[in-house]
Amino acid sequence: MDSSYSIDPTSDRPAYKQIADHLRDQIAQGELAPGQALPSERVLMDTYGAARGTVRQAINVLKGEGLILVEHGRGSFVRPAPPVKRLASDRFARRHRQAGKAAFLAELESEGREPSVEMLQLGRGKAPGEIAVRLGLEKGAPVLIRHRRHLADGQPLELATSYIPWQLAKGTTMTHENSGPGGIYARIEELGHRLDHFTEDVAARMPTPDESRALILGPGVPVFQLVRTAYDQLNSSRVFYGTTISQLDSDNTFVQSEKLQLQQTTNDNVGVDMNVAATNLVNAESARNAALAAAAQSNNLSLLDYLGKS
Repeated sequence: MDSSYSIDPTSDRPAYKQIADHLRDQIAQGELAPGQALPSERVLMDTYGAARGTVRQAINVLKGEGLILVEHGRGSFVRPAPPVKRLASDRFARRHRQAGKAAFLAELESEGREPSVEMLQLGRGKAPGEIAVRLGLEKGAPVLIRHRRHLADGQPLELATSYIPWQLAKGTTMTHENSGPGGIYARIEELGHRLDHFTEDVAARMPTPDESRALILGPGVPVFQLVRTAYDQLNSSRVFYGTTISQLDSDNTFVQSEKLQLQQTTNDNVGVDMNVAATNLVNAESARNAALAAAAQSNNLSLLDYLGKS
């Protein structure tokens, strides 16, 4: 850790925020690596020439941003779960399903990380209003619900919930915890519903208490919400609805509303319509920053280029 930094006593910015700024920079630059312990309170007090209360305020700022985890009796640690690079132009490629790999597994393996999945809910349920509309079903129609927590190297990364029409899922391995090689999309295609295109809506919001606990988020840390609907080639029937919740860097929260649309086509002709929508949040920068973050999360180079010039 860089020990040459000193607090500027003439600055209007409070000392604890200056300390938090410096530590945040150290984390961003990798000088404090994921999983690494921060220096003790005593060392930080000596490094910055600050009182214990000031150091603790700085630590609380970083904790609230979700950058560090504080373990009583052990100290503070840089959050050990960097976001997965979401390759929107590749994740739906049919070759992954044919190779027996679901999208999440393919993404993590491409980064050299160890994926794992915890099943939190599995079974038949009733489609709530919005989900029924998305699937072209009557409200309360039976659906298969698969609610999972995805982990990377043992650390919570995202929550994923899938809804499949019960008439499609019943009697298949989609109702099992392990749906088989290639995941849900492979099972859907085996039933004759060759996937044609997907729509994705990406937004940001504050998490529910259950989501915060499951993802081990600090207070005030927003999340990405990605909603996906899958359509088949035969008659454009809606065969899948899913939501994915993952941590959003707090620097990219926003208060304005904006919607950007982009049509993508993957290398095996499965189209992806992406909608990036800004939602009211506190402590925000701008809708444009949020759209940039969403585009980066998707590795959407065309959208990134567009936003960068706007």
